[in-house]
Amino acid sequence: MITTVLKIPERLGALAVDQTDKRLFWVQFSQEGEVAYGSCDYNGNVINVISLPLQAQSVGISVFLENIYYNDEATQTIQQVNKYSGGKANSVSPKRMAHPPVDVKVVHPLNQPTEDITPVLPDVNECGLWDHGCSLGCENIPGSYFCTCPKGYALLPDRKTCRGCSSSDRGGCSQLCVPLSPGRWECDCLPGYQLHRDGKRCKATGPPPYLLFANSVDIRHVDLDGTSNHGVMKEPRGALVALDYDPVQNKMYFASTILKQIERADLDGGSREVLITEGLDSPEGLAVDWVNRQLYWTDRG
Repeated sequence: MITTVLKIPERLGALAVDQTDKRLFWVQFSQEGEVAYGSCDYNGNVINVISLPLQAQSVGISVFLENIYYNDEATQTIQQVNKYSGGKANSVSPKRMAHPPVDVKVVHPLNQPTEDITPVLPDVNECGLWDHGCSLGCENIPGSYFCTCPKGYALLPDRKTCRGCSSSDRGGCSQLCVPLSPGRWECDCLPGYQLHRDGKRCKATGPPPYLLFANSVDIRHVDLDGTSNHGVMKEPRGALVALDYDPVQNKMYFASTILKQIERADLDGGSREVLITEGLDSPEGLAVDWVNRQLYWTDRG
């Protein structure tokens, strides 16, 4: 069943699901050419809209930890900006790309579930049991559950323990904020990262996150430090406009405006299959909610 979640006067573009804060993030374009990203809950209640420091016709976004990653058509680079406050953007791709990316997604183990969340019936409310193990919040889903943390806290890789501070900006820490006493805290990092000497930022010590991005002719893999940039799937018919990643099935989903369809494939481009062809006019954004097994997309029609 297809349901309209949100409808606004501005043209909607790229779309991303934030599993941590249980939000949808999108890009919108005004008639004056201004670009902004907004967010809402899963019921379409708008939370905020923040301007992006660029003008473009196509912008892809991906949410990872406290940041949004998006492509900049003018410089043909990928940028990073804080998802809560916006502000100054930082480039994460040091080289100008041959084809401007139209969508981008972060792939990293922290985005992947640690338990089987395949729905089974009849459902049991695991959050109502005393031994669910979540340190702060718990949310039930069909056949399973997942732990949640309030804003300002981060869920550790055990997917049960919350750690952080109650301040909305995590005390300026890039990942974790550890309370020491009332009004005092220090920054810490998730496993696989170590604290930078500035005492706030974290840098990867293990496998770093990488980006999957789509341009008009192919889908590519690029490391955030720019050391690797290679194609994983070519699309000779062109017009790829949207991309997302499902860590449960380890699949990438993508849409085409020319073919007017949504497809999926393995991360290496294999096992490609068409999922949706009906009800699409001009798809632009695409997002997979892998917890609730829902597929969201934006459409000009």
